[in-house]
Amino acid sequence: MKRFLALAALLSLPLLGVAQATAPDSLTAQLSRLASASGLPGFGVAVVSSTGILYEHGFGYANRQARQPYSTGTMQNVGSVSKTFIGVALLKAVEQGLFSLDTPINKVLPFAVHHPQAPAQPITIRQLATHTSGIIDREAAYRKAYVPRTTATAALDSAERHALARRQLAAFLREYLSPKGRTFRPANFSPDAPGTAYHYSNIGAALAAYLIELKSGLSFAEYTRRYIFEPLKMQDSGWLYEPRRANRYAVNYKPSGKPLRPYSLLTYPDGGLLTTPHDLGLYLAEILRGAAGQPSPLLTPTSFQAMLGPQFAAASPPRNLNPKEPNSGIFWAIRRNGQIGHTGSDPGASSFMFYNPQTGIGKVFITNVALDENEVLTKQFSAIWQLLDTLPAAK
Repeated sequence: MKRFLALAALLSLPLLGVAQATAPDSLTAQLSRLASASGLPGFGVAVVSSTGILYEHGFGYANRQARQPYSTGTMQNVGSVSKTFIGVALLKAVEQGLFSLDTPINKVLPFAVHHPQAPAQPITIRQLATHTSGIIDREAAYRKAYVPRTTATAALDSAERHALARRQLAAFLREYLSPKGRTFRPANFSPDAPGTAYHYSNIGAALAAYLIELKSGLSFAEYTRRYIFEPLKMQDSGWLYEPRRANRYAVNYKPSGKPLRPYSLLTYPDGGLLTTPHDLGLYLAEILRGAAGQPSPLLTPTSFQAMLGPQFAAASPPRNLNPKEPNSGIFWAIRRNGQIGHTGSDPGASSFMFYNPQTGIGKVFITNVALDENEVLTKQFSAIWQLLDTLPAAK
């Protein structure tokens, strides 16, 4: 559910920076008109470069019923854009000597995982990070990772919630991947041996984050706070709902306009990041700095190259690749048109985060409705996304 498979054509849009320049005030006015005419409850956008955030703004409502505006500080879940944080965390763990990208996962896991069609062939961390491990999301089991956000859970203190999330992630993965698990089935794996075919896998992504927990001794939430959020001053980002910030969160809506019941995700690293347009803009600007070889508190230049560079050899790519996305970094998608980034989709939430290596400009879009469920909303998003290209590339 975390990927905009239905919107693949959308991201074959013109490259950033090719449209006629529009001043920020004019851009805000044009986006406001589009927002008013759209069915989007609310959304936030940011345009960034390696120098920082060039433009950011919120439109519409985070909460329609309460008439709460959607701002650049509105917090909401962003779906699979979260996976790019697993990518950064994996390369940080490699720098720390916890493992290499080609380490077999069974050298780290406390339980063995074997592909039923190729039990003697190891699954590696790199394969998890490029969706070529052979682990797939069996829908009947994966949908159980979405659970209602209960008042009992929300009442726990921060340490208790982090400990619970860590236990739940470990339990879900063991039950799904270990032959002794209650939800284990051969159908949890594709017919293709590891490394031979591309199959997008949320559970494979969550497993990569779990490996970081095992080797670092920290929860993934704590690891990313320490090595990503704090260095970048992403003060409004985290993985677990915080009751003290209840008035900061957007309400998730169905395309019909009906609010959704709040939920949490047991496999939270694969799509459960709660963040803001501003924080995501800070993050993407830092990625651009690292991609340009500039000093970064996140990773070394070598690690940025390893994370963002194409992982598939042109002469022998894995089967089943989307022709509009013919290569992959480490949890970063590489589009045919040159853009690098990720999309995200969850019930009542959509996000897009991409940058153009040629122009050094990136864009962020977050909204509190699922676009892939509605063709009209998809077209409205497309107009907004393309309009962001008109901002001048320099402050």
